[in-house]
Formats: sequence, C-alpha cells, structure tokens
Amino acid sequence: MSITRKVVDVWRMVGLEAESQSRVVTDTQREYEFLERYIDSGKPAYPAGEHHYLIKTPFRYDTPTPPQHSARFKPPEGNPKAFYASMEPTTTFYEVAYHWLYERLHLPSSTQTPEPRTLFSVSFTDPQAFDLKKDPNWEAISGKAGYQASWEFVRAHPDTDSIWYPSCRAPDGTNLFTRNIKTLGRDPNEQVQFSLVLRKKEKACYLFSTIQDLRWPSLLIRWDEVA
Repeated sequence: MSITRKVVDVWRMVGLEAESQSRVVTDTQREYEFLERYIDSGKPAYPAGEHHYLIKTPFRYDTPTPPQHSARFKPPEGNPKAFYASMEPTTTFYEVAYHWLYERLHLPSSTQTPEPRTLFSVSFTDPQAFDLKKDPNWEAISGKAGYQASWEFVRAHPDTDSIWYPSCRAPDGTNLFTRNIKTLGRDPNEQVQFSLVLRKKEKACYLFSTIQDLRWPSLLIRWDEVA
C-alpha cells in the first residue's frame, strides 16, 4: 500500500434505489419532484457548504447505531458522520459487491433486473491522514473478523480525521475513511454509470458499465472472493 500526502482521486459507488422507485410510482416530472422533496424533508439536513450532494450525503447521518448495524471506525455509541472511498475503482467494486451480495443472497427469490449505481471520483487531501499499516494491530483493525478492533482504534485516536487502511475484500486494495468533509473536493471529478446483476446460482455479482469504454470492463465477483 503506497500512501501519498498529495491530492489524490478516491472512488465511491452509490445506489439510486429511492430515486428509481420514485420514478416508478409517479406519472409526471412534477409529481416526481414533489415526491422527492417530500421524502427529503424527513431526512437530516445536509452539512453547511457547497459540496455536491454525492459528497455531502454521507455527512447527514450521525445517530448512534446498534452494534450489528455499525461499520468500521464507527463505534455504536458515537457513530460519526463519515465518507468511505477507495484508492482504486476495482477496490470499490469489491467492497460494494460484498455488501450488495450480503443483502441479497439469503432471499428466497430474487430478480436479475440490473440495478443502477453511480461510480464517482473526488479529490482528497489530508496531510495528517493516518496510514493504518503503521499500527501493529492493523490486520485485526482492517480484517473480516468484525469491527471491534477498529472501534477501539478510533476511541484511542479521537483527533484522527482520516485513515488509509487495507481492503479485506479486494486483493492489494486500499480504502479511505474520513470524517472531515473539508478533506474532499466540492464536486465529483468523474461520474460513470454502472449496473449490478445478481447471479444467484453462481453466488456472484455481475457488474458492468452502461457505456462502452475499455477502462471499465465488466466484472464478475463471487461471494467466496469477498466474504
């Protein structure tokens, strides 16, 4: 893992399920916009500033979370607003595939309808970002065996805003955790539309770009690769 202190692009993939459902249940653009405003009115306010909604959305939610629903570096007693991303797009794909498959493989029935996702990059810079591999306990903190070690790390380092850490899903991948929106650029640098399809018999996620571009080949990620 090579960590730089310069400005780098990091990658994140997000779903637009709510928007898709709003399109389905409305007949006109006016109805759709009304429904979207109504849904959004019940959510926490965005943080102050001019960041694009793809970047500032993760910073809306900071309520305490039960341990079974907490995340790495986000202990249940004080679940901080935070932005997760990856240094490499492929690492993002593996991380997304794990959570996406985890939510679907147990279902008795499933659809093979492609589900839309947006991959985007954004500039990141934080000279004080901590390289987790410098911690002697880094394998436990970034591993698959649960998040407890990462919670203990955050409790012991309350002033650390950003952390580079090895991905436990993607080979040789690197992830980013930051709870400071000021470390991120205001707008995405690039956006690419993808679709995810469940291959139930193969226990796999088939991921492909909706545009023809050699930079974005299709990818089949099996559950046993990421679990």
